[in-house]
Amino acid sequence: MPRDAPVVGLLFGVQSGLDIDIIDATDAIYEVSPTGPGGEAAVVLNAEEIEKKRKLWTAVYANYEMLGWYTLTTGSQVSPAHMAIHRDMVAYNEAPLFLLMNSAPAADAKQLPLSIYEAEMHMIHDAPTQIFVEIPFKLETAQAERVAVDQITKITPTEGASTLEVQNQSLTTSLRVLGKKIAVLCRAVQLMHEGAIPMDHTVLRKASKICQQLPAIDSSAFHEQLSHELVDTLMMTYLSSATKSTAALVELTDMYSMTYGASSSRRMM
Repeated sequence: MPRDAPVVGLLFGVQSGLDIDIIDATDAIYEVSPTGPGGEAAVVLNAEEIEKKRKLWTAVYANYEMLGWYTLTTGSQVSPAHMAIHRDMVAYNEAPLFLLMNSAPAADAKQLPLSIYEAEMHMIHDAPTQIFVEIPFKLETAQAERVAVDQITKITPTEGASTLEVQNQSLTTSLRVLGKKIAVLCRAVQLMHEGAIPMDHTVLRKASKICQQLPAIDSSAFHEQLSHELVDTLMMTYLSSATKSTAALVELTDMYSMTYGASSSRRMM
């Protein structure tokens, strides 16, 4: 199969009424034809192998069913080739879902490069035509997935940087982003006050609500509390450093005693 061949897989999960949970996925068995709808490579599914995989999957997970299929592209637009594959998937589910993943999202993208579609029949130019309609979805993680991600994060090497440095870098980046957003909001409020842009009372009410939730940071009580927290944090840091240094010193002393103590005993004998 060529390296630029389409990537197609199967979606499995649980369906209860109108609630559908896509839980797992696996690769599909197919071949690629050089020509297809719209000049794209055509995917020819191996119906016999896919049926075998579906039966094995549902035999292991009794409450699962084949919900649809997925593919990876370098864009977020559906194509006639996708509709051709979707029609073949009707043999396994009367209303299959289509998950499209963009493998080359924009660098400044804020959302996951995922889209989920279902096929609907619409009248176009007085002719019934089946088209893809995007449907909303919500991404959820199980407890086991969160534990696994947390564990991987802890054991991932940081190329010589300490965990504290990595956490501080993340916190610094978050604060920079927050500062930029606050600057944009302040600028918008200033322009509204000057009459340069129309008043947006919804934005003003939300900004006022946020300001009311903030503490009075110029009060003496705030500075006193901040000073106490700073002292406590520095003390914990110093104690941690002293403990690590003491442990290293004890280990070095034990090694020295074992090495040179044994040598002295041999000389005395």
